[in-house]
Amino acid sequence: MRKKILAIITILAMCLALCACGGGTAATITDNEGNTVQMTAKELKEIYQENEARFDKLYENAEVTLTGTVESIDSNFMYKGTSTRYDSIKLEDGWQIDIAHGSHDDILLKLSAGDSITVTSEINSAFGANITLCSMLSDDGWHWDDYSTITLN
Repeated sequence: MRKKILAIITILAMCLALCACGGGTAATITDNEGNTVQMTAKELKEIYQENEARFDKLYENAEVTLTGTVESIDSNFMYKGTSTRYDSIKLEDGWQIDIAHGSHDDILLKLSAGDSITVTSEINSAFGANITLCSMLSDDGWHWDDYSTITLN
């Protein structure tokens, strides 16, 4: 009898662990047709991989707000073929926020892995390992204004 109870408790614990893993951190997205949806980075990546044209139409440059946990921070780098310097915050669950270098130093200097942040930005791409968020505009191609908001929780 004890073995059966222990087996049942073990099975319930495993089920709870699977439920807790879920699909990761869900973001609130206002798609390009004005609909508001909740979606994880994994779900967005699946849409991109299934139908890139659909992803581009609905989600490229769509507004997104999410709260997530910082995994790592990279500073002052350039993507190959670009002349813009970026800082990047990688969150757990496949989200990445690229920001204009120096534009959010007030937050970046305080951040550490494990911190919780809330971000409002735009979906930039699903190319690569993460869903990249970025909200920048340039009038002259050299000076970039960053419109993302980042709050340390």
